[in-house]
Formats: sequence, C-alpha cells, structure tokens
Amino acid sequence: MSGFNYKPLETPETIRLLHLYPGQGYERLSHCLHHVSLYEDPIYDGLSYTWRNLIVTQTIVCNDVESRTTSNLYNALYRFREEEQGVLL
Repeated sequence: MSGFNYKPLETPETIRLLHLYPGQGYERLSHCLHHVSLYEDPIYDGLSYTWRNLIVTQTIVCNDVESRTTSNLYNALYRFREEEQGVLL
C-alpha cells in the first residue's frame, strides 16, 4: 500500500480542505483533499486532534488511494461522517 503524497499549495492564501464522503456503519472511510482559496470564503468545520500513537494505524481512502492514518484521526473522521451527505473539514 503506497502512502499519500500532498500536492503543494498554489498560494499563501490557499488551504487544503477534506471532503469526507458519506457512509454508514463500518463502511471504509473515504475522502478527497482539494485546494481552496481563502478569498472564496469557504464554509467548513475545523478539526483539531493530536497524533498520539503513530504505530497504531487504520486504513482510509484519500483521493482513491489507500493509505494509513493514526487511529486517533480515523476515529475523529468516523465521528464526523454523516450517512446521507458529505462533510467539509
């Protein structure tokens, strides 16, 4: 399984937003990362977390690529996910 590679941000006013796809129960977490200019005044929810144990990981799908993330982030994304619509973080 390959790791995920970030694309560089285009400008200092650009941020990465995570679009968490909807899902139910224990379906695999899937999302995409995309760049958005702060001048577009994007609406999103903020997420703050700590990496904690980098050894304990879970599999997620980011931009159609399987990768590993900490269990701490996985659990946070799982709690944010909605069944019917995507969430922007």
